[in-house]
Amino acid sequence: MAEINIDCIEMKHRIQEKLEAEWEGLTIHEIAERCSHFVETSTDPLAVKFREKKPLAPVHKLKGEPPQG
Repeated sequence: MAEINIDCIEMKHRIQEKLEAEWEGLTIHEIAERCSHFVETSTDPLAVKFREKKPLAPVHKLKGEPPQG
């Protein structure tokens, strides 16, 4: 069987760089909305498990961000 080499630190850095590029120019409120939407709609096993365990807090509860609408 072939050995699998995974560099967790390098993978973490790549993910952080990707998110930083995607979130550039967004407010903390907009980032939280995107994250909440992902968790609420994703079929990713971790997102599904998170939904089963913990209800999501409303995004407008973030410190310093008034509710919109």
